[in-house]
Amino acid sequence: EITDIYPGGQPYGQFWFRITNHGPGNMVNVQVRVNCVADRLDKNNGVWSLGDSKTVTVKATLQPGQTQAFPSGVSLDSNTFSYNVACTVQSAPWEDGGPNNYVEFVP
Repeated sequence: EITDIYPGGQPYGQFWFRITNHGPGNMVNVQVRVNCVADRLDKNNGVWSLGDSKTVTVKATLQPGQTQAFPSGVSLDSNTFSYNVACTVQSAPWEDGGPNNYVEFVP
């Protein structure tokens, strides 16, 4: 499941997300499709707008309890905007019982 979203480089860069394997089995070269959407709040005028939306396919190799970080492809400009970022696993070849989406507010 997705367990974190964070800015990778500021004030300009892109958002990253982390995937954690909660087990019980290993993930070996599992392709995971993740869609991330960033709504953005203009710090100057307080207006919300739709920011970037990207879908990426990442390859994860994780034992139970391990976490791995991946770039989302969603750009950021923290000088101008605050963000509400949501990432969702589009399809997963495993059933872990956990949530397949995660939302983070990044000031």
